[in-house]
Amino acid sequence: MRTCRFVLACLALLVMSGVPALAQDEVCLPAGSDLWRTTSTGTHALIPAGFLCPDSQPFEVAFEGAPLASEPPLGNTDTVVLRTKDFCFSGGEGDVGVVLWALSLKATTTVNATAVGCDGGPWTVTAHRTRDLGEERPIHVVREGDYGGTFSGSLAVPVEIRFQRYKDKDLTLADTIVFEMQGVWASEPGPGATVAEGDLRVDTNGDGDLSDEQAIPGTARPGFFPGWSGSTTWPPVAVPIRHEAPQHSHFTLPPLPDPPGTCDRRVVTYLQEAQARNLKNLVQVGDTLVVAVDPKALVTRRSLKSLIPCEWVDQAQVYVVGAQRAE
Repeated sequence: MRTCRFVLACLALLVMSGVPALAQDEVCLPAGSDLWRTTSTGTHALIPAGFLCPDSQPFEVAFEGAPLASEPPLGNTDTVVLRTKDFCFSGGEGDVGVVLWALSLKATTTVNATAVGCDGGPWTVTAHRTRDLGEERPIHVVREGDYGGTFSGSLAVPVEIRFQRYKDKDLTLADTIVFEMQGVWASEPGPGATVAEGDLRVDTNGDGDLSDEQAIPGTARPGFFPGWSGSTTWPPVAVPIRHEAPQHSHFTLPPLPDPPGTCDRRVVTYLQEAQARNLKNLVQVGDTLVVAVDPKALVTRRSLKSLIPCEWVDQAQVYVVGAQRAE
């Protein structure tokens, strides 16, 4: 009897050895697209001397997001990052490779040629991904509970800046910037989020033509939705993600529809016109107001209301980044 029990136990162990470890608890996430919207303030490029003409001075171009042409439509998405493979968590953590798939930015104003020492009229400036896809880099994903967690890593952004002017040949300037980033993710996006079920085609070179674009996987649900706070609140809310690189720093956010009326994303322009010079960055995400300010500044909801005359400020959450918070 003892021998029989021993043999049965060994057979059971052999059978179990063919089952992957932690099979019941293993969670895998599919390859797919991460959608982003870029804030205006902080997104800029330094243009070297002699670029526009032999005598041109060095100057800076500020950018904001421009909606990507895509099928299906992606609202105000201006950046698509592709997770290249499926990945599974091991002990609550996992790594996955990411590449910048598409980028669409435009200068906040035209570039005045005479202001930088050249002749002629103003230049229109846009930025897109270069023809080459760029380097795949890993991000580290941590699962915290059943509905989300945190991530960290870097993203290589091969960008081509294009200067265009009537009757002039286009001028281009290419560079690759590696941004460090960390933030939160959720298995499902929050209410009103932009998603793309199934395959996705995105304009990668700024010509608006999707006929020659490769199909990539969209946003699978449930899955990986960065910029949504799935492990701390439910339903998830959008949280800004800071991208950091030498001489570059800006925020990205999950794309959400712009609200109607006077309290839309033009709030940034309104604040500048109101001479709120201590406010470096302000963007609306749903009913959340995200503000980055001078660390010495004291920001209150009341002071914001004095600058933005609308009821929306009374109802908004206020995230203040890099500043003292006053209730």
